[in-house]
Formats: sequence, C-alpha cells, structure tokens
Amino acid sequence: MAEVLFDRVEKRFSTKHALVIALADLSLQVNDGEFLVLVGPSGCGKTTALRLVAGLETPTAGSIVIDGRRVNDVPPKDRDIAMVFQNYALYPHMTVYDNLAFGLRMRHVPHREIYRLIAEVAAMLEIGGLLKRKPRELSGGQRQRVALGRAIVRQPKVFLMDEPLSNLDAKLRVQTRAELVTLHRRLGVTTIYVTHDQTEAMTMGSRIAVLNAGKLQQLDTPQQLYDQPANRFVAEFIGSPSMAILRGRLSSEPPLVFWPDDAGTPPLPLSELQAQRLAAYRGREVLLGLRPEAVMPPREGKFPLSLPVAVVEPLGSDAYVTFLLGRQLLTGRFPPRGLPQPGEVHPLTLDLEAAHFFDPASGLAIR
Repeated sequence: MAEVLFDRVEKRFSTKHALVIALADLSLQVNDGEFLVLVGPSGCGKTTALRLVAGLETPTAGSIVIDGRRVNDVPPKDRDIAMVFQNYALYPHMTVYDNLAFGLRMRHVPHREIYRLIAEVAAMLEIGGLLKRKPRELSGGQRQRVALGRAIVRQPKVFLMDEPLSNLDAKLRVQTRAELVTLHRRLGVTTIYVTHDQTEAMTMGSRIAVLNAGKLQQLDTPQQLYDQPANRFVAEFIGSPSMAILRGRLSSEPPLVFWPDDAGTPPLPLSELQAQRLAAYRGREVLLGLRPEAVMPPREGKFPLSLPVAVVEPLGSDAYVTFLLGRQLLTGRFPPRGLPQPGEVHPLTLDLEAAHFFDPASGLAIR
C-alpha cells in the first residue's frame, strides 16, 4: 500500500494547430489504502492523470510521488503499480493461467510461488474453472475478472483502473462494481479509479475528485459533493437527474424573493437564513439550483406551483417529471402512479429551503 501525491502537476500536448493543456496545476493526495475516483466528462484529463501515475506519460511540470518517492523519471516497471485497462488487454493466444502468470514470469518469480498466487486469486475472483481457456472463450464479465486477477496477482502498491466496466452490460456493471468495492475492502490496496459515469463514482469512491477541462473542481466524499457542490459544474455533473439551474434576480428590498427570468413566473420566497447568506446579492442576478427531491407532488408547508409538463420518465419504483418554468426546465421525483401527461398543467411544490445558489459569472456556490 502507498500514498500517491500529485504536486502541482501540469501536462501539455502540442498539436499542429494548438497547445492543449490536459492537466493544469493539479494538486491531489490519494491516501494510503484509499479508493479514490477521478470523474468528469470526456477530455477532462482524468485518464491523463492515471497515465502519469502509471509512467505512460511524463508531467510537463510538477511531481508525481508514490510512497514518498518522486517517480517522474522512474520507468513504469519500477513503480510497483498495476493497471486495468478499458479493453482488458489480454494476450489472445495465451490461456487465462498464462495471462495471469505472464507478469510474474517476467519478474522471475519461482514457478511454485506463481502457482500459489494464481490459485489464491482465482479462488478470490471465482475464475478457477477458466484457467485453461483462452480470452475468446470468455464472456465480457469473465475477461474483466481475468484482467483484474492479472493486476491483483502482482501484489502492487497501487491499482490504477481506467474505466474497467465500460464494456459490460448494465446489469453486470452493477454487480461488478459491488464486487470491486468488496475486493478493495479485502485487499486494502490504494486504488485510483477513472470513470465518466457519476453513478459509478458515487457508489464506489471513498472520495471523488471531479475534473473539468484539466482542472480539479472539487475533492470530497460522495455525499458532500452531492450536498455541498463547490460550483455549478459539480452541482450539474453529480446527481442523476442533474440539478435544475434557474436564472433569475433577487429582490432588492425585503422580504427576499427570487424572480425567475421568464415573465409571468411567480416570485419564489426565500427564508431569513437564505436572506443572510445572499445579502451581498440583493438586486443582482443569481442562479438557483434544485435537486429532483426538492421538486415534488403537492405537500403541506412547501411552495405550491402549477406548471406545464414537458417530459415524464417512469422508472417503476418512482418517476421523474420535467416541468417548464417559463423556458427553463425543472425536474422532480414523483410517485409512479397517477402521473400527468406531457402538455398538461400539473400541480407541484418546491422545497425552497433545499435550494442552492451560484454566482452567474464565476459559477461558484454562494455560501
């Protein structure tokens, strides 16, 4: 096990037309034994960060430190890491046993020790009956287990996983991510996991680092990211469906209300506590964010509205209903029965005490 540190890391790529900054001034500590998830949209720099730890890329500036040792110039084979790729990268002409044994043989581990290690890992991952097969004879889930086994059998200080579940079907992804979390708890090895799927990030990570355009947006526990997003990007990226963001202006005089941009929409009353927090923004534009659970069927003590229905998404146990607030969209969680039809005007209530507020210029949360 080992701590991994990104110390003001920058990575730039030169192309024919421009200089691309894949990572900008990334400072991040992955604690010993932690399962840290790097999440963000395509092109945000998360895979680049993983490749820098693996030694497949070299930082343009800054330092990568593993277990107290600066490894910028250390070859990948000497970093004591193991990487699981998106496409599994199994040798097609080798059996599962030989795929598992390959790295150990390259390190000149004795045959008896190789056999012992593979037997342990095969039992752990329930692939003992597959050792004589070749990759083409395996399902996607079985190949993924073999790729994991090849990493585990090396007993590295750090696991690096680059979207290892993306090739699996939806049901198998849910099953396998639970297995990965259980496996991590058993092994306790420092793990950096890359995904673009925020549901994977929320369910697997002990902490999550949210990246966008090469910059770290927020690093925190899954629940804190959901409850206290640092900016508009994190608020909209974390959570499914994403937080609805309404543009509008605060009243300049008390009592404080939020006027949505669209004419004809009623003002939304805010609490005394919110008035204190937003004192510097009186009379100014702000963004108001509401998660789906704050948009609900009519309920006593909440702010009532009747709005046109744009989209209805039944999910069995509940449903998501998207309303039109002027030209802005507002998604709420509703019971699965008695749902409205698109085009209807339907009653709902807003839990405005659960509202988030953001500066429209910087996108930062207003605390």
